[in-house]
Amino acid sequence: MRIALLTFFAAISLQAADPVFPYGAVYFRKSNPPEADWARDHATAARVGMNTFRHWFMWSAIEIAPGKYDWRDYDRMMDLAAQNGIKVVIAEQPEPLAAKGGGHAAHGTRAR
Repeated sequence: MRIALLTFFAAISLQAADPVFPYGAVYFRKSNPPEADWARDHATAARVGMNTFRHWFMWSAIEIAPGKYDWRDYDRMMDLAAQNGIKVVIAEQPEPLAAKGGGHAAHGTRAR
């Protein structure tokens, strides 16, 4: 009986250490907030109990030229989140098809 109770209370304490309920905010869009604020903002969010950030990964800011990719800002955001125990939900904002000459973006159609 004593072992069962210890196991039960240990399981409860493990659940409390890794909350199921996500609490956080949308944080990063390319160039806002400024890079000078990133480390402080992540530390503050963790200190007040936030455990989740959603980041917009804007493809037009990642693929800076055809076939050339710049992940530096996004890598830094992921590193800061990990250092502060914050999980990240990635929301991709793809480039509209119309911007690539591929049809009307709102309907997802392609020119033929």
